[in-house]
Amino acid sequence: MILVQNPDLKILSQFISAQRPNQFLQSLDWGEFQKKLGRNIYWFIVVDEDVAPPEAPTQEAILASLLLIKMPLRAGFSYYYSPRGPLVYLEVPIPDQNEMWQTIVKSLKKKYAGNDKVLFLRIDPAISQAEKADLRSILSSRFPVEYLNKSIQPDTTLMLDLNQSEEVLINTMHQKTRYNIRLAEKKGLKITTGWSAKDVADFCKLIQETSQRDKFKPHSEKYYQTMVETFGGEWDTKEKCRIKIYRAEYQGQTLAMNLMLRFGDTVTYLHGASSNDDRNLMAPYLLQWQAIKDAKAAGASHYDFWGIAPTDDPKHPWAGLTRFKKGFGGKIIRYWGTADIVYHSLWYIFYGLAKKIT
Repeated sequence: MILVQNPDLKILSQFISAQRPNQFLQSLDWGEFQKKLGRNIYWFIVVDEDVAPPEAPTQEAILASLLLIKMPLRAGFSYYYSPRGPLVYLEVPIPDQNEMWQTIVKSLKKKYAGNDKVLFLRIDPAISQAEKADLRSILSSRFPVEYLNKSIQPDTTLMLDLNQSEEVLINTMHQKTRYNIRLAEKKGLKITTGWSAKDVADFCKLIQETSQRDKFKPHSEKYYQTMVETFGGEWDTKEKCRIKIYRAEYQGQTLAMNLMLRFGDTVTYLHGASSNDDRNLMAPYLLQWQAIKDAKAAGASHYDFWGIAPTDDPKHPWAGLTRFKKGFGGKIIRYWGTADIVYHSLWYIFYGLAKKIT
């Protein structure tokens, strides 16, 4: 097997689109977004040379692809991060999968990591816990593997199957969720979508209000602006990332807004914000239901609620948000979590100590 950099984009796109559910964080568009944020990115595929030559790979010869983002650290060091990656074709024998992991890790260390002063490779693949490989055994003691206590991307999410009728979808919701949707409808809330500069500004203002109430740190306004400038548009294509901002209004006042992204067969509920006012009108429920119906109408087959608490612990910071999301139904998906594959153990220890004191 061989790790190939900068593969043909058509071949790469076809492989990414074939892995289900589709992962926008490994899309070509997400790579372009990262470049707009000023980050260096790399594209790779792993090719089985016994099936096709690396200079002209077929889909059958590709075992994995990965978008790598070079993330800066202090003193000129960096690390590689593959969000929701690598994307792995899992329908191959375990020995081949093991060789694939070794090829990725060893080739990156040998050919690329030195020039970028990379201390470790961070991954959080969209692979279920049931299919979790023993990376510590596969990579042996040469490359220590450290699993993070807190994942970068949500390691537990809720996925709604849209290959059902609207009637079935709403009837499988929690009774209180259905009640809240109908209450918001009766109150005459207005739902609109857009991706204008005003939509972004209003969303940023509302998410600041939400973050103060719920005690979390949102992205910067520049981050949201760049994201919507890059992806804003109707959900009229599966090939490109497309973002719409949903808005729920009552008597001219914005009560809730959601930032929704569609890529391939999946619509993802990325970010939500709600006002402290008129919370009894249940705007977030109607907003979510409208997005679900729109996702289904656009031809998506998965609706990703993008992160829930890993347990039913009522003290978990996400407990309230998790109850809200679970009310809409769906299947709980548990991914691997985030792992650091360490290239320089001593510097990694220093990195860990620095993280604790900052």
